[in-house]
Amino acid sequence: MVILILILSVTLYFVFFKAQPQDVDNDQVENYSQELEDGTKVNTSSKLSETKQIEDGLEITDISLTESNNLTSLLGKITNKTNEKKGDYLITITFVNKNGEKLTENEVYVKSLDPGETTTLSSKTSFDYTDAYDIIIEKKSVD
Repeated sequence: MVILILILSVTLYFVFFKAQPQDVDNDQVENYSQELEDGTKVNTSSKLSETKQIEDGLEITDISLTESNNLTSLLGKITNKTNEKKGDYLITITFVNKNGEKLTENEVYVKSLDPGETTTLSSKTSFDYTDAYDIIIEKKSVD
């Protein structure tokens, strides 16, 4: 009889407590990419696609992050929003998750841009980081 009560108690415990959906921290399972029919992965984070500023007046817009055939590509447009020639330096692009933790980083050369001039930002790598939440862009310091 005692064994029967014990089995019944354990069964009821699992039915009523363990079978209930557990609260899940969405930040830990958030997926910021979508796979297209052709297998291309496209980043869907609205934060990543926001306009970014580089400290000296360059602006990066139209940012996209995709992966296809084991090649991840970050593309965007860089515009010189100042009245002076800017650029001719490296920038560090840090890819972060929603908690701000670094996933990876790339360095990209920004060519010299005349006032108002726009050029393409392009960074490619074989590492898939299309699930990134955001990017942080900083002018690389000269050592």
